Amino acid sequence: MKKREGYPSLIAVLLQGEEAVAPNAQDIARIDEVISTIDTKEVKAVRMYYGLDGVAKTQREIGRHLAVTPARVSQILRKAMRKLSHPVRVKVFWWCAVDKRIAVLEEDNKNLTEEIAKLKE
Repeated sequence: MKKREGYPSLIAVLLQGEEAVAPNAQDIARIDEVISTIDTKEVKAVRMYYGLDGVAKTQREIGRHLAVTPARVSQILRKAMRKLSHPVRVKVFWWCAVDKRIAVLEEDNKNLTEEIAKLKE
Protein backbone atom coordinates (compact mmCIF):
# COMPACT_ATOMS: atom_id res chain seq x y z
CA MET A 1 0.00 0.00 0.00
CA LYS A 2 1.25 3.46 -0.86
CA LYS A 3 2.19 5.65 2.09
CA ARG A 4 -0.35 8.37 2.89
CA GLU A 5 1.41 11.72 3.16
CA GLY A 6 -1.10 14.26 4.41
CA TYR A 7 -2.81 16.83 2.24
CA PRO A 8 -1.12 15.86 -1.06
CA SER A 9 -2.36 12.27 -0.69
CA LEU A 10 -5.88 13.38 0.18
CA ILE A 11 -5.96 15.72 -2.81
CA ALA A 12 -4.66 12.98 -5.14
CA VAL A 13 -7.32 10.53 -3.96
CA LEU A 14 -10.14 13.04 -4.32
CA LEU A 15 -8.97 14.13 -7.74
CA GLN A 16 -8.74 10.48 -8.81
CA GLY A 17 -5.12 10.07 -9.72
CA GLU A 18 -4.12 13.64 -10.37
CA GLU A 19 -0.56 14.37 -9.38
CA ALA A 20 -0.28 14.99 -5.65
CA VAL A 21 0.35 18.63 -4.85
CA ALA A 22 1.67 20.22 -1.69
CA PRO A 23 -0.87 22.91 -0.82
CA ASN A 24 0.14 26.25 0.66
CA ALA A 25 -1.24 27.59 3.96
CA GLN A 26 -4.19 29.29 2.25
CA ASP A 27 -5.13 26.05 0.46
CA ILE A 28 -4.85 24.08 3.70
CA ALA A 29 -7.25 26.51 5.38
CA ARG A 30 -9.74 26.07 2.51
CA ILE A 31 -9.39 22.28 2.63
CA ASP A 32 -9.87 22.21 6.40
CA GLU A 33 -12.99 24.33 5.98
CA VAL A 34 -14.42 21.83 3.47
CA ILE A 35 -13.48 18.84 5.63
CA SER A 36 -15.24 20.40 8.62
CA THR A 37 -18.56 20.30 6.70
CA ILE A 38 -18.89 16.53 7.08
CA ASP A 39 -19.82 14.50 10.19
CA THR A 40 -17.50 14.85 13.22
CA LYS A 41 -16.56 11.16 13.29
CA GLU A 42 -15.83 11.29 9.56
CA VAL A 43 -13.64 14.36 10.02
CA LYS A 44 -11.62 12.61 12.74
CA ALA A 45 -11.23 9.46 10.63
CA VAL A 46 -10.08 11.36 7.51
CA ARG A 47 -7.66 13.56 9.48
CA MET A 48 -6.14 10.52 11.23
CA TYR A 49 -6.06 8.28 8.14
CA TYR A 50 -4.29 10.85 5.98
CA GLY A 51 -2.15 12.19 8.82
CA LEU A 52 -3.43 15.75 8.47
CA ASP A 53 -2.60 16.37 12.14
CA GLY A 54 0.70 14.50 12.14
CA VAL A 55 1.40 10.86 11.35
CA ALA A 56 -1.07 8.80 9.30
CA LYS A 57 -2.77 6.06 11.31
CA THR A 58 -4.04 2.63 10.30
CA GLN A 59 -7.72 1.74 10.34
CA ARG A 60 -7.08 -0.37 13.42
CA GLU A 61 -5.51 2.59 15.29
CA ILE A 62 -8.37 4.85 14.24
CA GLY A 63 -10.85 2.21 15.37
CA ARG A 64 -9.30 2.11 18.83
CA HIS A 65 -9.50 5.89 19.05
CA LEU A 66 -13.12 6.05 17.87
CA ALA A 67 -14.16 2.87 19.72
CA VAL A 68 -15.28 1.08 16.55
CA THR A 69 -14.03 -1.89 14.54
CA PRO A 70 -11.56 -1.47 11.66
CA ALA A 71 -14.36 -2.56 9.30
CA ARG A 72 -16.53 0.28 10.62
CA VAL A 73 -13.63 2.71 10.14
CA SER A 74 -13.46 1.59 6.52
CA GLN A 75 -17.18 2.33 6.12
CA ILE A 76 -16.77 5.75 7.77
CA LEU A 77 -13.85 6.61 5.49
CA ARG A 78 -15.73 5.54 2.34
CA LYS A 79 -18.73 7.63 3.35
CA ALA A 80 -16.51 10.63 4.14
CA MET A 81 -14.66 10.37 0.82
CA ARG A 82 -17.97 10.08 -1.03
CA LYS A 83 -19.13 13.30 0.65
CA LEU A 84 -15.81 15.07 -0.01
CA SER A 85 -15.99 13.97 -3.66
CA HIS A 86 -19.25 15.85 -4.14
CA PRO A 87 -18.80 18.36 -7.00
CA VAL A 88 -19.39 21.37 -4.76
CA ARG A 89 -16.76 20.27 -2.24
CA VAL A 90 -14.22 18.83 -4.67
CA LYS A 91 -13.90 22.21 -6.43
CA VAL A 92 -11.68 23.36 -3.56
CA PHE A 93 -9.31 20.44 -4.14
CA TRP A 94 -9.23 21.14 -7.89
CA TRP A 95 -8.34 24.77 -7.22
CA CYS A 96 -5.43 23.65 -5.03
CA ALA A 97 -4.10 21.57 -7.92
CA VAL A 98 -4.70 24.34 -10.46
CA ASP A 99 -3.05 26.98 -8.25
CA LYS A 100 0.03 24.78 -7.94
CA ARG A 101 0.21 24.20 -11.71
CA ILE A 102 -0.14 27.92 -12.40
CA ALA A 103 2.71 28.66 -10.00
CA VAL A 104 4.91 26.08 -11.74
CA LEU A 105 4.06 27.49 -15.18
CA GLU A 106 4.79 31.05 -14.03
CA GLU A 107 8.17 29.93 -12.68
CA ASP A 108 8.94 28.11 -15.94
CA ASN A 109 7.96 31.20 -17.92
CA LYS A 110 10.21 33.37 -15.77
CA ASN A 111 13.14 31.00 -16.29
CA LEU A 112 12.59 30.89 -20.05
CA THR A 113 12.41 34.69 -20.23
CA GLU A 114 15.72 34.93 -18.37
CA GLU A 115 17.34 32.37 -20.67
CA ILE A 116 16.12 34.22 -23.76
CA ALA A 117 17.51 37.49 -22.38
CA LYS A 118 20.90 35.83 -21.82
CA LEU A 119 20.90 34.46 -25.37
CA LYS A 120 20.22 37.93 -26.78
CA GLU A 121 23.27 39.38 -25.00
